[in-house]
Amino acid sequence: MTVAPPESFPGKGSLRGSALVAILWIIAILSIAVFSATQFLFIELESESNASALFHAELLADRGIAIASHPQVEKGDPLLVQTVNANDSFAARISSEG
Repeated sequence: MTVAPPESFPGKGSLRGSALVAILWIIAILSIAVFSATQFLFIELESESNASALFHAELLADRGIAIASHPQVEKGDPLLVQTVNANDSFAARISSEG
């Protein structure tokens, strides 16, 4: 079986070249889409982490307010300064309204 030289098939080489360029464009577009999706995922993950930390900080603040507003707790009471764990602590202060 004899294969004809490429010159005998006019236009075949340009079709192969344009298909290759089209595939490269599709790969580039898909790569940009994947990169954008991962960046969006990282942003959402950081946002959720910040929301969780804010909620936890509000809980600690509410705990300090609840302890400081108790009628039997007075200024200088050791209950006003607490360390919950290595990363979480609060310090409440009792002062007059004036």
